[in-house]
Amino acid sequence: VILALICNGAFSFQPPPSFEHKMKNDPKKVNCEVCQAVIRQLTKYLKPASDLSSVRARQKRESSLYAAFDEICQTTHLNRYDFSPPVMIDACREFTEEHQETLVKFFFTGENINEEAIRQQFCVDDLKSCTAVWTYEQEKTKREPTPAEAEEDRLKFEEQKKEQLAELTEKFLNRPQKRSDEDKQRDSMDDSTLESLLKEKGRTLDDLRKQKARSQKKLKEAEEKKEAEEKEEEKTEEKLHDEL
Repeated sequence: VILALICNGAFSFQPPPSFEHKMKNDPKKVNCEVCQAVIRQLTKYLKPASDLSSVRARQKRESSLYAAFDEICQTTHLNRYDFSPPVMIDACREFTEEHQETLVKFFFTGENINEEAIRQQFCVDDLKSCTAVWTYEQEKTKREPTPAEAEEDRLKFEEQKKEQLAELTEKFLNRPQKRSDEDKQRDSMDDSTLESLLKEKGRTLDDLRKQKARSQKKLKEAEEKKEAEEKEEEKTEEKLHDEL
């Protein structure tokens, strides 16, 4: 089934995913990841509480908190971590349900919410889910990219596509006539990827086949011309030899 999907282009060249599933589902590592992810998302979606003197303000703050709990365990907020979104979503729901009241205390009255400090205190010191908070490099891979970083990623991706297109085109044009069944199977997957890349440029595999046919025709004509010239030279040499 997977091979069929690949050959049909379902797994053709796609933009790089926004997350990397680098780890097996180790419960302790998942708990650490989801603890810090929850703190990050709550910090992102909750503005600092500047004035909670009135009952209305406290009710509004509490409402915002519980709305945030409902919002943060969504795929769009959990797709840049070390575990797949389904794993993170389930862990997030379990985590927020178990620790909701404690998290409310952290975020309810905070005027200046310090995300890293809360992650340190809550995930490392109190729950001991983590041995340390994310390093700067780890943190960078888990946040949304800045516009400049997103543009850099886009340009890098486009360059990768150009390189892959050039590589597969050259391979296609230089493909030998006689191929093993294994080669044909591999070629079929390459052709599927090549076709998807060509489609973006308004071209097809038929265009490449015509290009290959033209190249082969020119090569054959050049070889025939060279062969004719060599024969002519041989005749000239024979003639000169006879005259001598």
